[in-house]
Amino acid sequence: MPAVKWAEVRVEVAAEAVEAATALLWELGAGGVAEDDRGPRPGLVVYWPVDDRLGGRLERLRQGLEGLRDAGLDPGAVVLTVRPVPETDWVEACRAHFQPARVGRRLVVTPPWHLPLPEATAGPDDLVVVIDPGTAFGTGLHPTTRLALEALERSALGGSRVLDAGTGSGILAVAAARLGAAAVTAVDVEPEAVAAAKENVARNGVAGTVKIVRADLVTWLAEPGAAGGPWDVVVANLVSQFFIARASLVAGAVRPGGRWAATGVSLAQTGAVRRALEGAGLRVEATRQAEEWVCLEGSRPAAPPARPGAAPDGGNGAGSMYRVFIDSEPAEGGQVSVGAAAARYLATVVRLRPGDRFGAVTPSGWELVVEVLSASAERVTGRVADRRRVPVEPRLRTTLVQGLAKGDKLDWVVQKATELGVSRIIPAACERSVVRWDARKAAARQRRWQAIAEEAARQSGRLVVPPVEPVTPLAQVPERLDGGDRWLVLWEGERGHGLKEALSGRAPGAGVVLFIGPEGGFSDSEVQTLAGRGAVRVTLGPRILRTETAGLAALAVVLYDAGDLGSPA
Repeated sequence: MPAVKWAEVRVEVAAEAVEAATALLWELGAGGVAEDDRGPRPGLVVYWPVDDRLGGRLERLRQGLEGLRDAGLDPGAVVLTVRPVPETDWVEACRAHFQPARVGRRLVVTPPWHLPLPEATAGPDDLVVVIDPGTAFGTGLHPTTRLALEALERSALGGSRVLDAGTGSGILAVAAARLGAAAVTAVDVEPEAVAAAKENVARNGVAGTVKIVRADLVTWLAEPGAAGGPWDVVVANLVSQFFIARASLVAGAVRPGGRWAATGVSLAQTGAVRRALEGAGLRVEATRQAEEWVCLEGSRPAAPPARPGAAPDGGNGAGSMYRVFIDSEPAEGGQVSVGAAAARYLATVVRLRPGDRFGAVTPSGWELVVEVLSASAERVTGRVADRRRVPVEPRLRTTLVQGLAKGDKLDWVVQKATELGVSRIIPAACERSVVRWDARKAAARQRRWQAIAEEAARQSGRLVVPPVEPVTPLAQVPERLDGGDRWLVLWEGERGHGLKEALSGRAPGAGVVLFIGPEGGFSDSEVQTLAGRGAVRVTLGPRILRTETAGLAALAVVLYDAGDLGSPA
């Protein structure tokens, strides 16, 4: 057997966390990050030498992936696998992740080791883009890269000047040159990416057309007269929060009458990105989706349309800015300090710089607009430029007691209940819970659910993060509740007492507690015990709802009945 000197490390995260996970892998010393679409979920693959640094790298990777939740990202069910690779198999293992791929009508992306391509793969009218994936981002396999390549093909680049913002491997710059662009400027801050892009530009014979620039994109675009700008066509494969925070810079890079494409946008953030770009004066003309990713395309009007009240990058408010929750109560003019993973995300992904602004929410529900004073991956500090209260929190206090369910169902319930406006969530261990709670993992699971609630609160514009309490045996839950609230047990055995009718019995000022059973529902003895404590058995109607649906449906009905859903603020 050949000696094992390399380890294949594969990371699987939710789509919205892929960009941050990729940046983390680069930060830990990856020589290249491959996009692997094999298997049921897309993954990121790196190869690290098996030496005395491997253990520390893997531990920091685990901590960093879990820390994404603190940055307001939900990586979903993180899967990290490590596989030893014999040295003689390492090159073949790398190459197995990258096969020739057709993108759009005419583009064929291939690694150099598959050249020359047979005519069945690339015909005489096709444009071949040769990319070595062993050194940088962008093989053409990831949906965001494909969306960007297809957008370039639709842009009629003949004779155009093109900006590739965040070039990575240089694949978009090379493709733009092959599609007939007269001049392409490709910018990236990472030295590995710049080196890889230069190699790929030379490999494709387009060095006379493509200029590679190593620079911080934000600083470079903000400089008066950034070389060659504004451009006829701007393509940016970045992240949602960059477009939200930097919409005015993106708009300023496009010449009046020019075209643009923004990809790397998560499906959940599409609306926020669109509003930011339109607020900066761009016209959105098409939205295209691949899996959980979206590409927005459009133009910059020759005369920007007047939009009273629209302010690029969020104006004086924090509505379209990236928002974090802080644990202090600074006054206007006071200072804010953000550390840990949130600072890394603000500084390295959103790329905030001194003078930029982001939103912060205090424990008491004040929404702050914070002007950055300094920014690094370790800490972001800022000054409170404005503070305000926005009436977004429900007036009715609601508690959701949710029976433990299989898989990631509780993740879904926590996220959606938070978006709807729940005040508090108590996971309950019930007689019929299929999941048997492991007390050793209790703290980690609670942290996960709390992080999901925080991200959902940030995403939905809430000013309060509902607490997700520790898993509690159902019999002990009443001890944690306010006896003056209206307790409602959703039970499939109830036939005569509906939810709407039960709400009419709520005392003025009282809250509502909803008890939802696990997959098997509550047992008769559990229902009787809760009824003995004053709970009312109710039905949602003749249809049986799943445990992950019942609580959300009931919560929506309760909040609608109280005027907290379906009415203007």
